[in-house]
Amino acid sequence: QMDALPIIQIAAITGLWGIGFLVLLLPAAIAVQTAYPAPKRSRMTAAAAAALLIVVTLAYGSWRLQALATATIRVGLVSLQERARSAADLQARDAHYADVIKRLADAGARIVLTPETSFASDDAYLPAFAKLANQRDLTVGIGVDSTSDPRAERNMLMVFRPGAMSPATYNKRHLLVGFEHYVPGDSYTLLEGTPRIGLAICKDMDFHDAGHAYAARHAQLLLVPASDFTVDGWLHSRMAIMRGVESGFAIARVAHSGRLTLSDDRGRVLAEASSEQHNAELVGDLPLRETHTLYAQWGDWFAWLDLAGLIGLLGLALYPLPR
Repeated sequence: QMDALPIIQIAAITGLWGIGFLVLLLPAAIAVQTAYPAPKRSRMTAAAAAALLIVVTLAYGSWRLQALATATIRVGLVSLQERARSAADLQARDAHYADVIKRLADAGARIVLTPETSFASDDAYLPAFAKLANQRDLTVGIGVDSTSDPRAERNMLMVFRPGAMSPATYNKRHLLVGFEHYVPGDSYTLLEGTPRIGLAICKDMDFHDAGHAYAARHAQLLLVPASDFTVDGWLHSRMAIMRGVESGFAIARVAHSGRLTLSDDRGRVLAEASSEQHNAELVGDLPLRETHTLYAQWGDWFAWLDLAGLIGLLGLALYPLPR
């Protein structure tokens, strides 16, 4: 359903629960029409209600897609598949990343982002990215396997900004059980200044807490380095994009063995490339808005309403009716 943009706008009100409801609504309404013991009036009422809900959803979604951007920012993404088997390989790969970042900056990018754990915290090349950020007036986000604290290895995003004395950092909160041995983070990071930019990493975007947290901080854009498993590249990128629709922010996401995507707060994919089999880079303009969604404020109210409705209907079904 992620490509059906008018439909998925309902997530700004109900979360993904509303989309699931609509997916099941039409076949349920058709099933009611085939239930011949049901009175004709009941069948017509069910058909009219389903049609009305679908039409209203499409109308709302089409209207929401007309919203104009309040700002635009040019973002570059890069993912290299090169394996570093020696110190020389590592140095060559890091230099390659630096060259691509410079090329993206030359193409007008104001932000450049690399995938999850692209570098190690003891990598001698990291200071070069801080220097590059100052020289090019560029924000550079680097995915880092951080061992700076020997007691707590972390999956970290380091963001170097022009004029900043030290990088902004964010530690991944939701780890992939059985694959990641890191210490999870316990806080969220919003960069200073405008536009308001939040940080997250890969699996964090599978969960609603990140979306709610950054919506409460009025984030307009999330930077999300990631690492996928090739076959789930499209799927996992769309899970992240859905968080943006639900909570009202654009997303710049770059993955190893996955997809590079720039998406706005309406779920439009404005630029996309694949790193599933080879190196990939892209640069594109990302529209930003001041978006506040009902779902970000009320959470899973629609799911709880559905559950209450189910309990009520089951009660009616089991209640003995007079002959």
